[in-house]
Amino acid sequence: MNHWNSFKKPSSTICPQIYCFHWRAAGGWVAEGLYPNLQVAYQAQEFVATSRCGCHFGHCARLGVLGDCDWYEPDELQLAQDGLPWFYFIPNPQMLPEEMRDEYIRASELLWGTLHWHGCA
Repeated sequence: MNHWNSFKKPSSTICPQIYCFHWRAAGGWVAEGLYPNLQVAYQAQEFVATSRCGCHFGHCARLGVLGDCDWYEPDELQLAQDGLPWFYFIPNPQMLPEEMRDEYIRASELLWGTLHWHGCA
């Protein structure tokens, strides 16, 4: 159930959980890493007993002060399913590749106001 309001910008310190590709939801199955084929990946999958961050790049800053980087990666399908824009948990355009920044600024300023992203980490 979506409790987010697309017209209210979320804090950049909040873990988006199901809206991040790194999130592992309890009750699901995951096969971490790369595999030569689908059959091998299926054999390697493990049950996720407790919801958790599954980021392999480092400890995400959104999980607490010990985080080394903001590793959020949007799950655009889940965001769209729940009526949230693709940029909802992205605090500023600097978090995006250069070619996506103008679109972020245009779309997010329509929702949250001009220069809402200034001063956001």
